[in-house]
Amino acid sequence: MDDLVFAMADNALKTTNANEALKLLDTYQDRLSANGKVRAYAQISVLNHKSDRRSQANKFGRRALKAYRPQVGSQDPLIRDLVAEVAYDQVVGASGRYFKLRLKNAIDNKIVEEKAKQLQALETGYQEVLAYKSPAWALKACLQAGEINSEFADFLLSAPVPQDLTAEQKGQYRDLIRQKAQVYTDKAEQYKKSWMDLARKWEICDPQLSADVYPSKRPRGNNQTLSSISGNQTCEEIGRQGLEEQAMTDIYRALLNNPEDYQMQYELAQVYLKRGDFRQAGLVVKNILPKLNSSQGTLKANLLNLLGMTHLYCGNDPLAKETFKRALEADAHHTAARINLAGILRHYGHDDKAATLMNMADPMEPVSDGVHPLFGAVYDAYRPQT
Repeated sequence: MDDLVFAMADNALKTTNANEALKLLDTYQDRLSANGKVRAYAQISVLNHKSDRRSQANKFGRRALKAYRPQVGSQDPLIRDLVAEVAYDQVVGASGRYFKLRLKNAIDNKIVEEKAKQLQALETGYQEVLAYKSPAWALKACLQAGEINSEFADFLLSAPVPQDLTAEQKGQYRDLIRQKAQVYTDKAEQYKKSWMDLARKWEICDPQLSADVYPSKRPRGNNQTLSSISGNQTCEEIGRQGLEEQAMTDIYRALLNNPEDYQMQYELAQVYLKRGDFRQAGLVVKNILPKLNSSQGTLKANLLNLLGMTHLYCGNDPLAKETFKRALEADAHHTAARINLAGILRHYGHDDKAATLMNMADPMEPVSDGVHPLFGAVYDAYRPQT
């Protein structure tokens, strides 16, 4: 049920029909698995937030945050990222009053205390977002935490000087304010440094964020973002005529005789992938993965590599990266998954990580099966010179 509901919701979003996606998720939320409910709550919250329906966004956001468990995120990065986005949205949504609090013509200790209190609350909120370890949202939280500290420093520096002080006292007062403001400026700079360190540590593969971390990777060195690896490639659903092709009919006949033939189901997913029906290929793979045992590492790696390919073609490069990593965890000798992962890292500026990944592998022959077409040069780029 989960895969079907989220596939329908994703299809609605692909056609920019957010209201239809919301309707589907709301209708079927109670029929989903425990993890599916968390994902649905989070996605409903995010979609309502984007449509400025704050009451509904907060309602479902609270449900998602309450139901979420860290082990869920470790198993499904998509759920982790959605819940982190919910947490981030809630903190940002609470920051409006903080930025509006300003001193006017005189020092008002109540305003200063209130703003300092709100700064602490917002910073705690962003720290909680960081704890989800969702790369994109942790980095955004890091930037926002730096921004609110920088703003507090400006708030202090712009504070009016009491007029009843002597010239000497006014100078001492300004020095004291500058010293206090510097504490927050330093903290803002530390958040900026942490942002850069985390971006490199987590091998960020997000078009916008990676362009900020590695400006030289931007197209023509300008302010444009990087493109996703597959660009705006669309998913093509296989119609009835396609299902009647010989390759498909042979596979379906075999599966009628042996529905538990996972190798044959893998071949079915391969056909869907080659025909451009990426979502259906992904659904087939997701149906098989929970049924495999520990002795089927090679098949699991093949399936995860194919699933990673579907994410690439659908423009979800961060999720593709995580999936190729899972493929290598299942089979460290899986050449295609290694090349695909190295190709993603290289595309987003993590050349050193890509080189290390390729150099630590056993001697391997170049392969093309299961490798994204744009990554054909990766093997030659990192193959040890003899």
